[in-house]
Amino acid sequence: MEIRRENLTIGDYTKMIDGDPNNYKLYIYRGLLYESNGDFDKAKDDFTKAIQLNPFSFEAYSNRGGVYRHEKNYDLAISDASMCVKINPCAVQGYINRGNVYDDMQDYKLAIEDFSRAIKIDPTDYEVYLFRRKAYIALGEERLAEIDLKKAFEIDPFTTEQWLS
Repeated sequence: MEIRRENLTIGDYTKMIDGDPNNYKLYIYRGLLYESNGDFDKAKDDFTKAIQLNPFSFEAYSNRGGVYRHEKNYDLAISDASMCVKINPCAVQGYINRGNVYDDMQDYKLAIEDFSRAIKIDPTDYEVYLFRRKAYIALGEERLAEIDLKKAFEIDPFTTEQWLS
């Protein structure tokens, strides 16, 4: 019987980590569960441990950067997102994360640059168009914002409608 990751609990991952303490992916998976439960300190600890075990884990940097963003620790969030894309220049989530941090900081031009990089790598992600649209609106670029909204609707009309409401 195959065990599916989405059925595992924090306790399951803790047991697996006890048996394989150098498996960085187990820390990432448990960290994601902590994060989804709102335990950001434990999530950050697990992502940090994953980075210690594998300094080339762009996923661990991406996830820890998301926690830093949640904490409004923007310098560390940008640092982790930048490390994510340095390790893997095709890591769309790193560009999205950094773009969202720049958006939070109201540096809309840098946000647009990162969202545009993400779109270049994966033009099928409707949500990135909506993120970039928001930054365009903040800069008064209504025509470009409209183009991104249309593209998001082309990709996924149902979810785009839900996202907007």
